[in-house]
Amino acid sequence: MDLTIIEAIQSVRTDFFDGLFNILTQMGDFNFFIVAFAFLFWVYNKIFALNFAINYSAIAVFNSLFLKNIF
Repeated sequence: MDLTIIEAIQSVRTDFFDGLFNILTQMGDFNFFIVAFAFLFWVYNKIFALNFAINYSAIAVFNSLFLKNIF
């Protein structure tokens, strides 16, 4: 069962996604958040970027403070 799941995930891999996920792994989640927020703020929409930042921060706090202590 587990092997079929891994094989299914590996069957859709591409060089682009390998590079993208390698960069995300090397950067870390906090640096990715900063880059995503800056891109959204300057390029897309300022209100959307602020909502993204608030929601992302709230989820990160909820995850680290509550869920990790519960489980």
